[in-house]
Formats: sequence, C-alpha cells, structure tokens
Amino acid sequence: EELARLGHKRIAILTNEGNANPDAHSRVSLLRGCLADSNIALPEAWVVPTVESDDASVSSALRFLVNASDPPTAIFCWHDRLGYRVLQHCSALGISIPSQMSIVGYDGLRWPAKAPHILASVQIDLEQIAETTVRNLDNLIHGKEATATTHKVRGALMAGTTRAAPHGS
Repeated sequence: EELARLGHKRIAILTNEGNANPDAHSRVSLLRGCLADSNIALPEAWVVPTVESDDASVSSALRFLVNASDPPTAIFCWHDRLGYRVLQHCSALGISIPSQMSIVGYDGLRWPAKAPHILASVQIDLEQIAETTVRNLDNLIHGKEATATTHKVRGALMAGTTRAAPHGS
C-alpha cells in the first residue's frame, strides 16, 4: 500500500527459491493481492527466487531486475535479512537507495549490515504471535484438542530510509 501511495507502479518481489517456505509463499500471495487492488501489474518474471545465503544468487537476481528494459522502481523482500543483503548488493553495484530503487522488507527486524540505511519494513506483532503460540501449546500440553489454526496479524510499516517516490515522479 505504501509503495503504491508513493507512486510505484513497477514493483518486483524477491522470494525464496522454489517458494518452499510457507511464509514466503503467503507474503508473495498477499502482496500480489495488494498490488492487484491498486491496479499494479506484477510481471511473473519479477517474482524472483533467491538463495538468500548465496551472494551470487542475490546479486544475480538484483542484476536481472535492474537490467530490465523498464526496471522496477521498488523491490519487496520476503524478509528483512534478505532486504539487508539486497541493500549491500545495491551499494556494491552503485544503485542509489532510495532515489533509484526503494527496498521494503518484512518482519520489522533490524540486521547488522554494512549498508548505510535502515530497511523500511512491514513490522508484525511478534508479541501477539507468541501469545497465541503459547496458548495453543498450553492447550496441547493439557490434552485439549489440537487443530491447525490461522491467525491474521496486521502489519505496520516501519519507515526506515529505503523508500521514496519513484525517480522522476
């Protein structure tokens, strides 16, 4: 919503390889829906899988996006640690953040990084998640029926220094 409000129309997503992680898959699905609600097209090629622990994978994904004929103006990273790695690669490639590219992560966590920025991030209420998890665990311990549940937790944007209106807007 924030990227759309700032005027971004070309937004890419960095996710995990194979979408094997259910959290990554959920976050990508939710972002797709949000972009569609804002009438923003998401080219399938711009949902780029990465192996986060592999610098070559992250660098290759970033190079692929910035070398597109009409490159994205923003990148959503499925979690903050990946977002900070992307920031480091942007710095190494001479990509100016946020004037050339806005970067947004997810989790609301700060990671040690060499990048001179604080990642803008969707912060989730970890306390609420922990309370729900402990309650469910307590129910299991006391022999109460265990059922799979899904709880929606609203996120809030942590501003950071990595988002701005697209260049030239």
